[in-house]
Amino acid sequence: MIGREGIALMGQIMNFSTIMFAIGSAGVLNGVTKYVAENRDEKALGKYIQTAFFIVTITSAICGISVIVLNSYVAKLILHDSSLGYVFIFLGVSIILYSINNLILAIVNGFQNYRSYVFANIAESIIGLVFSLALVFFWELKGALVAIVTFQSAVLLSTLLIVRKQVWMRFVHLKIKLEGTILKKYSRYSLMTLVTAFTVPVAQLMIRGFLLKKFSVGEAGIWEACNRLSNAYLLVFTTVFSVYYLPQLSITSNETSLRKEIAQASRIFLPLAIGSAAAIYLLRSFIIPLLFSVEFREIESFIIYQLVGDTLKISSFLLAFIMIAKSMTRTFIVTEIFFSLSYVLFAMWLGAEKGASGVVKAYALNYLLYLFVMVVLFRKIVFKR
Repeated sequence: MIGREGIALMGQIMNFSTIMFAIGSAGVLNGVTKYVAENRDEKALGKYIQTAFFIVTITSAICGISVIVLNSYVAKLILHDSSLGYVFIFLGVSIILYSINNLILAIVNGFQNYRSYVFANIAESIIGLVFSLALVFFWELKGALVAIVTFQSAVLLSTLLIVRKQVWMRFVHLKIKLEGTILKKYSRYSLMTLVTAFTVPVAQLMIRGFLLKKFSVGEAGIWEACNRLSNAYLLVFTTVFSVYYLPQLSITSNETSLRKEIAQASRIFLPLAIGSAAAIYLLRSFIIPLLFSVEFREIESFIIYQLVGDTLKISSFLLAFIMIAKSMTRTFIVTEIFFSLSYVLFAMWLGAEKGASGVVKAYALNYLLYLFVMVVLFRKIVFKR
């Protein structure tokens, strides 16, 4: 129904949306989770929550309005078709709703209220699925593009219904006194999050542009399908990392407890990551046509490299999350920029002749090096007994 070309366009708008959503939330969500998890004093909590709502409301409004005003220009720049400007009008409205929804979830996560968090995410998945399927069914590719930029924001009402009676909601009001110390603390996380929000999508935009220029839209669509396959199952891991693992790392007070937490998480996540990758590989001839179409069957011959890269990614994240939990801003930024750049260079090198299959190999190679660097950085934690 959508085809290779449609998948490639969806990849373009997803990368742009990722950047805009990160700007809209001012990059403070991980910081909100950390400081809510660390503080149980009601007065301190009120300041952190009020400040976060003020920041996110202002930045998301500015970002959303900007995208709406520049909708035709952005459509021409990202999708090479100014007539698709209406997609970015929807995106502009969604940025505000999505940012507030994610801020609420970050607060719930910080309180480690897993029941509410899980219910909210289940509601988001169900509503988002029904919403997206309806748009794709009635408007095909145009519906798919609108669904990508709007389905997350459609769940704000359900999230508010779930958390409306929680104690912390009384901190949300218009009388907000901003404090420089809290803004400074949040700014560290803003910097880390925004660097990730720019480097990763921009790297993917560059690689997709390389495939479009050197090969075809179809080749870019093949590579994007590999990414979407990975995202589909890795979302489970990254969600659990954000919901449980990050707050646990944040509250660890010494190296011994930190090492214990990492070891415990490794015993759970590494076998699951390896098992998931192995299952997808064994069932690839069934999964790929089911998720996409027979037009994408060539992925079966090189999907192994994507799955190896996914396993290395999860392995490296077990250590990389320490940088977020412990506010290692400089180290985090340097590694994010370096490995985004190396990914692009590897992709252009290995993909010059092989196209999408070469780019997938570059993905695995890049995460192998990233894992190696994480082990070196945290060698005292990894190897000390």
